[in-house]
Parts: sequence; C-alpha cells; structure tokens
Amino acid sequence: MELLREYALRNSETAFATLVSRHLDLVYATALRHVGNHHQAQEIAQAVFVILARKARSLGPKTVLAGWLFQTARLTAKNHMRAEIRRTHREQEAYIQSNHSEDSSEAWRQIVPLLNELVGSLREKERNAIVLRFLEGKEYKEVAATMGGSEAAAQMRVSRALEKLRGMFAKRGVTVTAVALGGMISACGTQAAPLGMAAKVAATAAHGASLTASTLSLVKGTMNVMAWTKARLVAGAGAVALLAVQYHGNSVQARNLAAARESLSAGKREIAAQEARIAELDQDTASIRETRISQEEELKRFRARRTTEPSTPTTSPAVTLLSAKLQDPASRDALREGLADAVRFRLAPLLEALKLEPADRDKLIQLDADWGLKNLEAVAAVAEGRMTAEAAAQSEADAGRDGTNQIQLLLGEAGLAKFEECQQTFPARALIQQFDKQLGIFPLDAFQRSALSQLILAEPLDVTSGLAGDLTVRSLVFPEELSQQFNREADVNAKLLQEAGAFLKPDQVESLKLMQAANLSAQKRNALRMLRKL
Repeated sequence: MELLREYALRNSETAFATLVSRHLDLVYATALRHVGNHHQAQEIAQAVFVILARKARSLGPKTVLAGWLFQTARLTAKNHMRAEIRRTHREQEAYIQSNHSEDSSEAWRQIVPLLNELVGSLREKERNAIVLRFLEGKEYKEVAATMGGSEAAAQMRVSRALEKLRGMFAKRGVTVTAVALGGMISACGTQAAPLGMAAKVAATAAHGASLTASTLSLVKGTMNVMAWTKARLVAGAGAVALLAVQYHGNSVQARNLAAARESLSAGKREIAAQEARIAELDQDTASIRETRISQEEELKRFRARRTTEPSTPTTSPAVTLLSAKLQDPASRDALREGLADAVRFRLAPLLEALKLEPADRDKLIQLDADWGLKNLEAVAAVAEGRMTAEAAAQSEADAGRDGTNQIQLLLGEAGLAKFEECQQTFPARALIQQFDKQLGIFPLDAFQRSALSQLILAEPLDVTSGLAGDLTVRSLVFPEELSQQFNREADVNAKLLQEAGAFLKPDQVESLKLMQAANLSAQKRNALRMLRKL
C-alpha cells in the first residue's frame, strides 16, 4: 500500500510500475482462468490496472491489495464474458485441455472453471488469505504482515479458509482434500504474464492513453459493477439499521419497565440493608456502653481492693488494670478463658483438619492460651517496674520457643507446620470475617474474598497480626516501637484500601475504610487500657 500511496500522492510512475510487476501474474492468471484466452486475459489485466490507477486515492490503508486485485480481475473477467460467453466457453475448454495436458489430475480440470467464482464468494479476509498464500505464493509470515496478527494466526486463517473452499467445491461435486486443493492452486493456479507486458500495462494505466475501445468499455463496465455492488451494500446496511431502530423502539419500553422494577427492588434491598446496619450499630453501641460500665466498675473494685488488702511478701500492690486482673484469681481465670476462646477461633481450621482427640485438642488450646498469658504477665511486670523492657522482650521470645517445642511434641513435625500455617493465615481470615459481618446482608463474593485475602497475606505478618488485634510484648513495653507499629499498620491499611479498589464496589471500599479506622482506634484504646494506672 506504500507504493500505491506514493502513486496517489505524487503520481509516481516508478511506484506504479513496481506495483504492476509485483501483481501482474496474479491478475493475468485470474483473468486467464475465466476466459481461457491469452489475448483477452491481457486486455482484462490492462483494464484492472487502469481501474487501480483511477481508484488509487480512494482505497483505504487497510486494503489488502492482492485480494482487491483478485476480486477486481474476477469482476472484470465476468463483465467481459457476458459479451462473449459462448466463444469464451469454447476457448476456455480448449485452454484447460492444452495448458494442463501435462497435469493428469482430473480434479484440477474440475476445479479450474470454478476457482475464481468460489474464491470470490469467500468473505474478504478469507479471500485475501487464499490469494496471498496460494495465488501469490506468500509465506505465512508475509501473510501475517499484510493482514495483521501473528504468524500462527495467519496459518489458522488460511487453514480455515481453505477448508471452507474445499467444502464449497464438494457441494459442486468436486471431491478433494484441503491439502491437495492448496497444493493444486499453488502449483497450477498461477500463470506468468507474457514478457514485456508489465511495462506496457504500467505505462498505459498510469497515463490512461492508447486504450482500445474494448478496454475502455471493460473499465467502465467493471467500475459500474463495483459502484452498484457498493450501493447495494450501503442499502443493505441501511435496511439493517432501519430494522435495528424498529427493534429498539419496540423493546425500549420493556427495558424501561424492567429497569424500573430492578430499581424498585434495589431500593427495597438498600432500605433493608440500612435497617439491618442501624440495628447492628445500635447493638454495638449498647455492647460498648455495657463494656465501658463493666470496666469502670472493675476499675473501682480493683482500686478498693488495693487500699484495703495489704501486700504480701510475694505480691506487691497492683498499679495497672492489667496487673490487677492477673493478681485477682477470678479475673485471671476469666482472662485465661478469654484467651482460650480467642485460640479456638484462631485455630478453628487446624482443629477441623487434624481431628484431634478431645484431650489433645484441649491441651493444644491451653498451651496457646498459657503462651498468651505469660506474655501479658511480662507486660504487667514492666508496668509494675519488676522487669526491664529488654527482659520482657526476651521473655516473649523464650515463651514462643517453649510453646513451639510443646506443640511440636503434641502434634509432630507435620502438625507443627500446619499450626504455623494457620497462624500466618489468621489475620486474613479474621479481617475478612469481620468485614463480611460489617457488610451485613450483602457480603463479599468468592472472588472478592479471595482477592482481599491475597492482598493481606502479601503484607508482613507482624503488621497484619496487629491489624487483627494482636500486639507483641515488645511493641507494648517500648513506647517508640508501639508508635512505629501503629504507623506501619496505618500505611498497610492505606495500601490495602487502594489496591482493593480494583475489585470492591465504592460502598464496600468506604465500609473497609471505616472498619480499618475503628480497628486501629480500638487497638490504641486497648493498649492504653492494659497499662492504665489504678
């Protein structure tokens, strides 16, 4: 198409002559198959390139020139044959017998009279693929470069077009395999134009002079056929468009009605969701109020006990709410049971998978709960001034090592690996479960749940554990590290919120933002409450 644009823009005879030399054999062979007469084929080829010269400026950049030339040659040959059909038929039969006397294939003798017509009836892309591959002898990579796409796609397109062409021949009573058909078209479908014809055709077509009356008649007739064909396509497209408009008009009322019904249903669902959310918030508010009253009463009780009960040689007066709870037997048991409940929730998938005996299950839960209780005791000791922050951090590491060893003795190596995996996935499970509860009657779907879980699992475990409510001893006893922990959690929250926007709805993103803010605020309050002075 670059050569054609060069001719159209600059009237370059050199560019047009190069075009003629490249495609003359294709045009000449196509005409010759139709008329069976070398002289008439030359005249048809001349007419085709005259038409090309006249239409050079109107052909689009995506036109496959070989396919366009084949179709134009076919139309020009058919136009010529209408005038001389009887004589052409006799000469075509003679041409077939004489030109392919060396080819004994009966199938090819049946194929050649139908080839142009059937290739021309293919869809444009299919026709272009057959012309480029078999009539111009292009390699698949050249077909791909001309038509666009990969070499594999070009090979598939040629294969499908050839199979379709084989089927069309079969309907005409010509039975041949697709491979044999392609081979015969490649071997016999191309006819070299006479020597010197290219220069003559190029000069005549470019200047438009020295055309015989019959050639001019062919050019005019073919261009009229092409214009009529285009007009029919436009008219057909107009009819289709008219039908589409009518269909649209008939269905718009039904669509509007369906949309109104869906809007009403959506409104009802939204009202139900809002009512459920209000009820849930009322319940949460009441729960928070009850918890605060209970904590205030507990704080008063511990303060009263501190003033009335003298310290013993093994205990000192509690100075924080956490240490007071640990020293009070009833509160300590309640704290241990609370830790055990948290462990049951955390290890629920593991307990389900391992199918432990009741005694082993209870032992595992108590081991993990005792582990947490030791860490709380270390935090309280630092607040009481009975242990340094460094010693508390070391105590946490020792408790973790001892707890891991005991769990390994109970579950074995494989069980310990599953235990550690369960610990790693806990933050994602806990946060998604909380988020689903917050969303109410419209929870996350399976894809959203999986995508959000992957985002959380990709973040550092010590940060996501904090997001799920777990704080380490080290972060509680070193104030600067607690501040850093909260900052890291805020950064991860912002990152999760941004990345989750790719698969969450806007209202879900807003709900997630509210949950993150509430969680971080609650975590800060819990940390301060544990270290609150009596």
